[in-house]
Amino acid sequence: MSSDSALLPLVGGSWASLDRQGSRATLLTDRPEDGALLHPFLATAAVIFSWWHGRHAFHGGAFLGSAGHAWALAAERGAGKSSTLAALARNGTTVVADDLLVVDQGLVFAGPRTIDLRPDAALELALDGVHTVREGARRRLVLGPAPAQSPLAGWIFLSWGPAVSVRRLSPMEWLERATSHMNTVTSGSPSILHLAGGEAWELTRPRALDSLEATVEELRALTGG
Repeated sequence: MSSDSALLPLVGGSWASLDRQGSRATLLTDRPEDGALLHPFLATAAVIFSWWHGRHAFHGGAFLGSAGHAWALAAERGAGKSSTLAALARNGTTVVADDLLVVDQGLVFAGPRTIDLRPDAALELALDGVHTVREGARRRLVLGPAPAQSPLAGWIFLSWGPAVSVRRLSPMEWLERATSHMNTVTSGSPSILHLAGGEAWELTRPRALDSLEATVEELRALTGG
């Protein structure tokens, strides 16, 4: 990878060719699937283009709270971030992004209007408009529209625990957790210190999917959604 182009390996033996000057991303594959173009291919391309433009890319999502402000939602892989965002969407909350969160100067960019879920999570949520993608591994929920850019209000980090509860994080705790979720591509990735200062919370909830309703209620109360 250079400052103007990149050739990146993808899952399944495919490749992504990225051209900064032409603002062009090309998928090189012998296994074309429409579902893979939105995710994971576009997410990979967005990480590189974000770095080229001095933006911050995180493994996370976002949804709108009060006054149209976005709240970042982050969790380790497999920790229920996508199912939580899908549950928010089902309850009328606008989801801004899932899986890749791009932030620039305090603004959150909208991602592809989809959420990919494990089959068991999609079944538990009883969602409408879900179809199978990624060779049967995921169920894709199509989202409604969202603003292209939204002001960032704060951060919420999901974790597992015996009950639904929230705890406010200190600035140092926020920095440690936000850094762990950064999609970094080189040592030259921009500092995130200027993003500090907003609210940051840890939301703990049980692993059982039937805790999603209580989780959504807590999130909406916390963010004014």
